[in-house]
Amino acid sequence: MNIAIIPARGGSKRIKNKNFKNFFGRPIITYSIDLAKKSKLFSEIIVSTDNKKIMKISKKQGATILFKRPKYLSKDNAPIIDVIAHSIKRLRKLRLKPSNVCCIFPVSPLIKKNTLKKSLQILKNKRLNYVFPVTKNTHSNQNQLFVSKNKTLLKNKKENKFFDAGQFYWGRAKAWENKIEIFSSKSGVIELNSKKIIDVNYISDWNRLKTIFKKNAKKRKL
Repeated sequence: MNIAIIPARGGSKRIKNKNFKNFFGRPIITYSIDLAKKSKLFSEIIVSTDNKKIMKISKKQGATILFKRPKYLSKDNAPIIDVIAHSIKRLRKLRLKPSNVCCIFPVSPLIKKNTLKKSLQILKNKRLNYVFPVTKNTHSNQNQLFVSKNKTLLKNKKENKFFDAGQFYWGRAKAWENKIEIFSSKSGVIELNSKKIIDVNYISDWNRLKTIFKKNAKKRKL
Protein backbone atom coordinates (compact mmCIF):
# COMPACT_ATOMS: atom_id res chain seq x y z
CA MET A 1 0.00 0.00 0.00
CA ASN A 2 1.34 3.42 -1.01
CA ILE A 3 0.38 6.32 1.23
CA ALA A 4 1.01 10.05 0.83
CA ILE A 5 1.59 12.10 3.96
CA ILE A 6 1.54 15.89 3.66
CA PRO A 7 3.11 17.54 6.74
CA ALA A 8 1.52 20.96 7.19
CA ARG A 9 1.82 22.60 10.58
CA GLY A 10 0.05 25.87 11.24
CA GLY A 11 2.95 27.97 12.49
CA SER A 12 5.43 29.65 10.16
CA LYS A 13 7.78 32.43 11.26
CA ARG A 14 9.23 33.67 7.99
CA ILE A 15 6.04 33.54 5.88
CA LYS A 16 2.80 33.85 7.84
CA ASN A 17 0.40 30.94 7.28
CA LYS A 18 2.71 29.64 4.55
CA ASN A 19 1.16 26.19 4.26
CA PHE A 20 -2.30 27.53 3.43
CA LYS A 21 -1.39 30.94 2.03
CA ASN A 22 -3.36 32.00 -1.07
CA PHE A 23 -1.59 31.01 -4.27
CA PHE A 24 -3.33 32.11 -7.46
CA GLY A 25 -6.76 31.99 -5.86
CA ARG A 26 -6.51 28.88 -3.68
CA PRO A 27 -4.65 27.64 -0.57
CA ILE A 28 -1.26 26.39 -1.68
CA ILE A 29 -1.61 23.03 0.12
CA THR A 30 -4.45 22.13 -2.26
CA TYR A 31 -1.92 21.80 -5.12
CA SER A 32 -0.08 19.02 -3.26
CA ILE A 33 -3.35 17.25 -2.41
CA ASP A 34 -4.52 17.44 -6.03
CA LEU A 35 -1.18 16.16 -7.29
CA ALA A 36 -1.41 13.12 -5.00
CA LYS A 37 -4.98 12.44 -6.14
CA LYS A 38 -4.25 12.82 -9.86
CA SER A 39 -1.16 10.61 -9.69
CA LYS A 40 -3.39 7.65 -8.69
CA LEU A 41 -0.45 6.22 -6.78
CA PHE A 42 -1.92 6.36 -3.28
CA SER A 43 -4.45 4.35 -1.33
CA GLU A 44 -4.65 7.17 1.23
CA ILE A 45 -3.67 10.85 1.23
CA ILE A 46 -3.09 11.94 4.81
CA VAL A 47 -2.47 15.48 6.06
CA SER A 48 -0.54 15.74 9.33
CA THR A 49 -1.35 19.07 10.96
CA ASP A 50 -2.02 20.83 14.24
CA ASN A 51 -4.11 23.56 12.60
CA LYS A 52 -7.92 23.51 12.37
CA LYS A 53 -8.03 25.66 9.24
CA ILE A 54 -5.62 23.36 7.42
CA MET A 55 -7.75 20.40 8.52
CA LYS A 56 -10.86 22.02 7.04
CA ILE A 57 -9.15 22.94 3.77
CA SER A 58 -7.60 19.48 3.41
CA LYS A 59 -10.85 17.61 4.02
CA LYS A 60 -12.68 19.79 1.52
CA GLN A 61 -9.99 19.03 -1.07
CA GLY A 62 -10.33 15.28 -0.56
CA ALA A 63 -7.49 14.47 1.84
CA THR A 64 -7.93 12.53 5.07
CA ILE A 65 -7.33 13.78 8.61
CA LEU A 66 -6.97 10.79 10.92
CA PHE A 67 -5.34 12.56 13.86
CA LYS A 68 -4.12 15.90 15.13
CA ARG A 69 -0.37 16.36 15.12
CA PRO A 70 0.99 16.77 18.68
CA LYS A 71 2.54 20.07 19.76
CA TYR A 72 6.06 18.66 20.18
CA LEU A 73 6.05 17.71 16.47
CA SER A 74 4.67 21.08 15.37
CA LYS A 75 7.66 23.17 16.41
CA ASP A 76 10.19 24.75 14.04
CA ASN A 77 12.90 22.25 14.97
CA ALA A 78 10.79 19.08 14.68
CA PRO A 79 12.63 16.72 12.27
CA ILE A 80 10.51 15.71 9.28
CA ILE A 81 11.52 12.08 9.78
CA ASP A 82 9.95 12.17 13.28
CA VAL A 83 6.75 13.68 11.88
CA ILE A 84 6.38 10.95 9.25
CA ALA A 85 7.35 8.17 11.69
CA HIS A 86 4.64 9.39 14.06
CA SER A 87 2.05 9.39 11.26
CA ILE A 88 2.92 5.84 10.21
CA LYS A 89 2.69 4.66 13.83
CA ARG A 90 -0.82 6.13 14.07
CA LEU A 91 -1.79 4.55 10.75
CA ARG A 92 -0.72 1.12 11.98
CA LYS A 93 -2.89 1.55 15.07
CA LEU A 94 -5.79 2.07 12.66
CA ARG A 95 -4.80 -1.21 10.99
CA LEU A 96 -3.51 0.43 7.82
CA LYS A 97 -0.38 -1.24 6.46
CA PRO A 98 1.72 1.12 4.33
CA SER A 99 4.65 -0.33 2.42
CA ASN A 100 5.87 2.86 0.74
CA VAL A 101 5.22 6.36 2.07
CA CYS A 102 5.70 9.62 0.17
CA CYS A 103 6.19 12.77 2.21
CA ILE A 104 4.89 15.54 -0.06
CA PHE A 105 5.53 19.06 1.15
CA PRO A 106 2.54 21.44 1.17
CA VAL A 107 4.32 24.25 -0.68
CA SER A 108 5.19 22.27 -3.82
CA PRO A 109 2.97 23.30 -6.75
CA LEU A 110 5.76 22.54 -9.27
CA ILE A 111 5.88 18.76 -8.72
CA LYS A 112 5.08 16.71 -11.82
CA LYS A 113 3.14 13.44 -11.68
CA ASN A 114 5.78 11.71 -13.79
CA THR A 115 8.49 12.69 -11.31
CA LEU A 116 6.52 11.06 -8.49
CA LYS A 117 5.96 7.91 -10.54
CA LYS A 118 9.55 7.64 -11.75
CA SER A 119 10.86 8.09 -8.20
CA LEU A 120 8.63 5.30 -6.92
CA GLN A 121 9.91 2.95 -9.60
CA ILE A 122 13.51 3.74 -8.64
CA LEU A 123 12.67 3.07 -4.98
CA LYS A 124 11.20 -0.33 -5.84
CA ASN A 125 13.67 -1.46 -8.50
CA LYS A 126 16.87 -0.52 -6.67
CA ARG A 127 15.78 -1.54 -3.17
CA LEU A 128 16.68 1.81 -1.65
CA ASN A 129 15.43 3.37 1.60
CA TYR A 130 14.46 6.70 0.04
CA VAL A 131 14.30 8.48 -3.31
CA PHE A 132 13.91 12.24 -3.77
CA PRO A 133 14.54 14.99 -6.35
CA VAL A 134 17.71 17.08 -6.43
CA THR A 135 18.91 20.05 -8.44
CA LYS A 136 22.33 21.33 -9.54
CA ASN A 137 21.79 24.91 -8.41
CA THR A 138 19.74 26.56 -5.69
CA HIS A 139 18.10 29.91 -5.04
CA SER A 140 17.42 29.18 -1.38
CA ASN A 141 18.98 27.44 1.63
CA GLN A 142 18.36 23.86 0.56
CA ASN A 143 20.37 20.95 1.94
CA GLN A 144 23.67 20.47 0.11
CA LEU A 145 24.34 16.91 -1.01
CA PHE A 146 26.95 14.94 -2.90
CA VAL A 147 25.72 12.55 -5.56
CA SER A 148 27.26 9.85 -7.75
CA LYS A 149 25.45 7.36 -10.00
CA ASN A 150 22.08 8.71 -8.76
CA LYS A 151 22.86 7.93 -5.11
CA THR A 152 23.82 10.25 -2.28
CA LEU A 153 27.42 10.09 -1.07
CA LEU A 154 29.11 10.56 2.26
CA LYS A 155 32.28 11.91 0.65
CA ASN A 156 32.62 15.58 -0.20
CA LYS A 157 33.41 15.97 -3.90
CA LYS A 158 32.99 19.37 -5.50
CA GLU A 159 32.01 18.05 -8.93
CA ASN A 160 29.19 15.98 -7.42
CA LYS A 161 27.48 18.78 -5.51
CA PHE A 162 23.67 18.92 -5.65
CA PHE A 163 20.86 20.36 -3.57
CA ASP A 164 17.71 18.81 -2.14
CA ALA A 165 14.82 20.12 -4.29
CA GLY A 166 12.57 20.33 -1.23
CA GLN A 167 9.52 18.79 -2.94
CA PHE A 168 9.03 15.26 -1.64
CA TYR A 169 10.67 12.14 -0.23
CA TRP A 170 9.57 8.64 -1.23
CA GLY A 171 10.57 6.14 1.41
CA ARG A 172 9.93 2.61 2.53
CA ALA A 173 7.61 2.61 5.53
CA LYS A 174 10.12 0.64 7.61
CA ALA A 175 12.87 3.16 6.85
CA TRP A 176 10.65 6.01 8.06
CA GLU A 177 9.55 4.07 11.15
CA ASN A 178 13.12 3.17 12.10
CA LYS A 179 14.14 6.78 11.47
CA ILE A 180 16.90 5.79 9.07
CA GLU A 181 18.81 8.82 7.83
CA ILE A 182 17.37 10.20 4.57
CA PHE A 183 20.65 11.55 3.22
CA SER A 184 22.75 8.39 3.06
CA SER A 185 24.29 6.00 0.54
CA LYS A 186 21.06 3.97 0.61
CA SER A 187 19.11 6.86 -0.88
CA GLY A 188 18.54 7.47 -4.57
CA VAL A 189 17.93 10.74 -6.38
CA ILE A 190 16.31 12.05 -9.53
CA GLU A 191 17.77 15.23 -11.02
CA LEU A 192 15.44 18.09 -11.95
CA ASN A 193 15.91 21.31 -13.91
CA SER A 194 17.27 23.95 -11.52
CA LYS A 195 15.34 26.73 -13.27
CA LYS A 196 12.04 25.10 -12.37
CA ILE A 197 12.73 24.36 -8.70
CA ILE A 198 12.42 26.59 -5.66
CA ASP A 199 12.40 25.68 -1.98
CA VAL A 200 10.27 28.31 -0.25
CA ASN A 201 11.66 29.68 3.02
CA TYR A 202 11.44 33.45 2.56
CA ILE A 203 9.02 35.85 0.89
CA SER A 204 11.53 36.32 -1.94
CA ASP A 205 11.31 32.55 -2.56
CA TRP A 206 7.51 32.77 -2.57
CA ASN A 207 7.57 35.52 -5.18
CA ARG A 208 10.01 33.57 -7.31
CA LEU A 209 7.77 30.49 -7.04
CA LYS A 210 4.84 32.55 -8.35
CA THR A 211 6.93 33.69 -11.32
CA ILE A 212 8.02 30.14 -12.21
CA PHE A 213 4.50 28.74 -11.79
CA LYS A 214 3.03 31.46 -14.00
CA LYS A 215 5.60 30.82 -16.74
CA ASN A 216 4.92 27.08 -16.65
CA ALA A 217 1.16 27.71 -16.86
CA LYS A 218 1.64 29.86 -19.96
CA LYS A 219 3.75 27.16 -21.63
CA ARG A 220 1.05 24.55 -20.97
CA LYS A 221 -1.50 26.74 -22.78
CA LEU A 222 0.68 27.19 -25.89
